[in-house]
Amino acid sequence: VLQVEALYPRIEEVMERPYSINGTQVNLDFSIVATRTPDDGVGINQLLMNILNVISRGNVAGNSHKVNWFDVHSFKQQLRQYEIEDQLEAGLNHDEFFINIQPKIDIRTGQVHGGEVLARWENSNIGFVSPAEFIPAVEATGRMPDFTRRIMEKIVDSKEMIMPVADANKFIIALNLNASTIQD
Repeated sequence: VLQVEALYPRIEEVMERPYSINGTQVNLDFSIVATRTPDDGVGINQLLMNILNVISRGNVAGNSHKVNWFDVHSFKQQLRQYEIEDQLEAGLNHDEFFINIQPKIDIRTGQVHGGEVLARWENSNIGFVSPAEFIPAVEATGRMPDFTRRIMEKIVDSKEMIMPVADANKFIIALNLNASTIQD
């Protein structure tokens, strides 16, 4: 790490010089992408994959004139997001999404008068997936309208679950909706 950081001023000095190619002045822009061994991996293939990962995530764009380091934590988060997006279609097709209804209770009477619908996902391959992880994947893949429709169907189907707890005719359901879904 120190060697790369120590070399940086010299590299910057050389790269910032204007160059002349066939009489045309050319100014160069540059970025440095770096990875560490053995912390980030061993073997040239793994290290090159790390560098390509930094470049593909766009971490280099707008970060010229600095050292862009591979980050294992960011890489693992990116892999997790790919895994979630990969399993999303199967999750929707195999009815893996379900709802929990968090009750709203009138503290004066102790009566349940409503509830907030919470979407949950238990995937057969990757286990429980937090809404903080799957909602961005649903949005990114354009599946929000279908996802919302399925959750709404589950709410309607849950009437039998609500009736023993509260008067289903007066039970108020709260549901967070994506703005794009409301427009659709």
